Amino acid sequence: MIAHKDFKSNCKRIAKYIMKQSGNPQSEQFQDMICFGNVIVDVSANLIEDFNAVGKAKYVKEINKNLKGCSVKYSECGYPQRYIKFDIEFDDNDPETEDW
Repeated sequence: MIAHKDFKSNCKRIAKYIMKQSGNPQSEQFQDMICFGNVIVDVSANLIEDFNAVGKAKYVKEINKNLKGCSVKYSECGYPQRYIKFDIEFDDNDPETEDW
């Protein structure tokens, strides 16, 4: 779970989590990222409040600045479950899975 600190730190830590999950086929979310094109980040209630207060678009823009090889779009926010779900798109297409 990612706890709220400040805007820039939150974005960097969310991006780091996404990069870690997308780069490891053994990770808990790798399959969902590849097959369904989404990633769920567990966050604190305070981070969700900041996410909504600062603005989803501003958060997504800053998160994407910190990502390499992929980008995300906001999908949904869960409360009280405390998660943020993003649609993820990888920059380069794998010819093997392109038609999936």
